[in-house]
Amino acid sequence: MLRLRYPIPTTDNAGFLVFYLKEHSAGSLLSLTPRHTKAHAWAVIGPRESWEFTDHAKAVAKFEELSPEARLARR
Repeated sequence: MLRLRYPIPTTDNAGFLVFYLKEHSAGSLLSLTPRHTKAHAWAVIGPRESWEFTDHAKAVAKFEELSPEARLARR
């Protein structure tokens, strides 16, 4: 797997720039930037569902909650 020092756009279309930020075996953390507004969002993509957040800290917390290590620690 290639690891980069900074995120690069994974999708570049007329509406959004989508940046891949992190991943683990149970999910991915993405940054979503609409081209026509100053709004910013983050998405967490899990194995069965996904979540969108306007707060970075909440997105990171959800992403970490999905990690296999966190699930093992809760058992």
